[in-house]
Order: sequence, then structure tokens, then C-alpha cells
Amino acid sequence: METQTLTDHDQIVEAFFDKLRSFPLPKGIELELPPKCAREAPARYVEYVPGEKLVGEIVVPLQYANPLGQLQGGFLSALFDNLMAPLCYAAAGPTTSIDIATSFVRPIAVGESILIDVRIRRLGRRAVHMTAEAFDKEGQLVATSTSNLIPMG
Repeated sequence: METQTLTDHDQIVEAFFDKLRSFPLPKGIELELPPKCAREAPARYVEYVPGEKLVGEIVVPLQYANPLGQLQGGFLSALFDNLMAPLCYAAAGPTTSIDIATSFVRPIAVGESILIDVRIRRLGRRAVHMTAEAFDKEGQLVATSTSNLIPMG
């Protein structure tokens, strides 16, 4: 069976929401879409391959600036996580991160767009391994990230 690639933001959001709503939730948990953590710096999704890949573009918000007017590293890690989470959740059901590591290559100024490309590298029954890369508007690598997640069910 061939996997369908979606490239329209609204279709990608609808596909995610449909998939996420189909999973049973742990007791006492309510699904909030989009989550509060993703509303301040919303992604415009540009490519989604179910179970494999999600690419989103984000304009770096002013409130994420360090003293030099560049994106503060912890916020970049959060942006990576904000794209890793829905891809993983849609592929594996409710999961939680057990780690996330980010390596920084070059700064990015607030107000600029970054393109984040997230991939599922291994989807197992007990853990999911993911990688991500962020690029500036010239296509230069800004940072990379890896994360491991485990099912909540």
C-alpha cells in the first residue's frame, strides 16, 4: 500500500486531528487540539507523509528572542518537539518523550522563518526514535534534534 503525501496545510491539520481523535486516551486525559504549547508559534505544515515525515514552517516569535535578538535555544528545542509530537502520536498513539537532544549549528533571528523537517527513524512497540532538522530561508542548516518517545497506553 502506497503512503499518500499531503502538501496542503489544511488537509494535513484535518488528517492529524482525525487520526489523533481516533486513539483511546489515558484515563483523566482530554485531547486539546492544537495544544496550548503550539499556539504561540504555530507551524504552517507543508508536507506530511503518514508514519514517516512532517515538515512545517514557523516564523520565530519576538518573545522567543535571546538578548542578541536571536532564537533562544530552549525555544528551538520546543519547536522541534511541537512537530515531533503530532507525527509520533499519529503513528503510534499517545506517547511521551523520554529525551530530546538539540545541536545548534547557526543562529536564526526572530521574525525569520525556519523550516523544520521531522522524521520517524524507528517505530517500535516500546519506543519511537525521531530526528529533526531546522533550516533557514536560504536552506542552511540551523540545528538538529533527536528524540525518543514511549507509548502511554
